Amino acid sequence: MVRKLKAAVIGLTVGASYVTDYLKNPHIGEIVLCDTNPEKIAAVQAKTGLTKSYTDYQEMLAAEKPDIVSVCVPNFLHRQIASDAMEAGADVLCEKPLARNAAEGREILEVSRRTGRKLMVNFNRRYIDTSLALKEWIDQGNLGKIYYATTKWQRVRGVPWWYPLDDAKRKVGGGPMIDLGVHMMDLCMWLCGYPEPDWVSGKAFSEIAYREAADHGFNNLDVEDMGVALVTMKNGMLMEVEASWASNSELPSDNIETRLYGSEGGAVIKAGCDKCSLVITGKQGEVTVEEIPAPSRRLTVRDAFVKAVLQDTEVPCKPEQAIVISSIIDAVFKSTETGAPVKV
Repeated sequence: MVRKLKAAVIGLTVGASYVTDYLKNPHIGEIVLCDTNPEKIAAVQAKTGLTKSYTDYQEMLAAEKPDIVSVCVPNFLHRQIASDAMEAGADVLCEKPLARNAAEGREILEVSRRTGRKLMVNFNRRYIDTSLALKEWIDQGNLGKIYYATTKWQRVRGVPWWYPLDDAKRKVGGGPMIDLGVHMMDLCMWLCGYPEPDWVSGKAFSEIAYREAADHGFNNLDVEDMGVALVTMKNGMLMEVEASWASNSELPSDNIETRLYGSEGGAVIKAGCDKCSLVITGKQGEVTVEEIPAPSRRLTVRDAFVKAVLQDTEVPCKPEQAIVISSIIDAVFKSTETGAPVKV
């Protein structure tokens, strides 16, 4: 008989989607809900019929002893709650980013290594059908050597005012670079084989959103509304990153794109194209555009985590990779302060 896991989801604003995936997974035998807000628990219970819930995660860990825990709380709580869950014997899937900065991420990783519990980060853009298709195509060598990549998530006006933005730098760690940029850098670097960063030149801007903050009940928005970075990898590859909550652009909001340039061809993957990725290949001076058929729906990122736990294999979205991303973002903020490139 296949073992079934008891799953706990802590934080139901973001965690509601985790509950949905776990309900569909045949290897999940029980789901425990946890949130400090009883109204959020009630809302999820009304949709799912789940009955077991707690408002105190430590009480829940002690009473329920879950096999796996999804940590979906604000960023400043990741370190403590993820660490406590692993200390209690659970394997952990943590919402991105792993932590507010690389130092905190390394502390969480140390607990994972000491306790022997699995720790995975919710890099869900890898599990979009077109991402999976493009990754397979790249791994077959069709792009050759990838030497330059651009990745972006641009919003015209899309500040997440539901975030705890009254003390955002402390609670979240940053603005769109740590919210949207994390996703895009992970996707881009995963497609490229996760090259090791060397130097970062970046800039965090706050030119628009701070003027609108008071209208949403925030008097001091202390994080950026746009971040850009140029990252030089140790293998010579260059990656350009742009992430914005607010920008004056003619493009539609949530313009999400990753573009790769290789010695044998190039590729672009855009959000909203769920049937194919467009691949641009130069052949003797001629440019042809090919479609890569997207595979049928495979595992979700949550399914992949459950599979790794059940089969006792390495998690696919590694905490070490999340720490690399945090190191780049740390360097962007430092480069903003110093006006100079930063060695990672």
